[in-house]
Amino acid sequence: MSLNAVPLEVLYQVASLLSAADVSSLIRTSKLGHHRLARYFSQLATRYTLANPESLTNGLHYATVWHDKGGNGTVLEWAAATNCIATFTKLLDEPAIDFVQPDSYHVTLLHRLAGQGKVEFMEALMVRYRDCKMEPFSRDLSNLTPLHFAAGCARVDAVQMLVAHGADVDARDFHGNTPLHLAAVSGAVSVFSALVDAGASVDAEARWGWPPIDLASISNHTDAVEGLLLLGASAPSWRGRRHGLNEYLRLSPCPKEFYFEGLEFD
Repeated sequence: MSLNAVPLEVLYQVASLLSAADVSSLIRTSKLGHHRLARYFSQLATRYTLANPESLTNGLHYATVWHDKGGNGTVLEWAAATNCIATFTKLLDEPAIDFVQPDSYHVTLLHRLAGQGKVEFMEALMVRYRDCKMEPFSRDLSNLTPLHFAAGCARVDAVQMLVAHGADVDARDFHGNTPLHLAAVSGAVSVFSALVDAGASVDAEARWGWPPIDLASISNHTDAVEGLLLLGASAPSWRGRRHGLNEYLRLSPCPKEFYFEGLEFD
């Protein structure tokens, strides 16, 4: 009988009786069809890994280094979500762990940690990137960098850490938005100074000439407008433009909450 023909509730009951190694085998099989089931088994294996960091096996590593389409995935992410820095650091040193693998949106672990402000975990990850001589500042499908994520979520410590490691403060997404644009549209006033002090252009123009202050103004973030003016930005000027509100709403950066929220077992 194919695994796909077995009712989910039966597989759940079976999985609860299996060892971690058995579960990892079932995960590999379930990836051929049952993504929901694979995610469930991945969470079982991850619980075991977090509770038993000295008992990791390559099979278990393989099983947990996996993303579903929504990004609820790897054992590294679960370790960070549960603040298990010792386990996280140990996993980074394991050759079977792929710490670079992005999800289907090309969002990496560093993107997600930056959006959550997990600086201690980011530092450990950056050491691994450096040791492997790899570029850490990759882009997702929207051309957003980890610094965009940190800025859009008002994670000032993460912004400062990424800048210290050489992140491009004027990196642009597909619509020309810099990290300061995302901070402005999100009302993330706390990161403005960190970005500008690091060299970010306060009047950088995105598509159709939209600077950060216009995004803050059209989003009704009055405190963000005031903060940008204090940093030397020109006054808002979006009113009356040919490409106005409708175009802005359609093409402007939108915080991706499903990336930034803390992971939870379900």
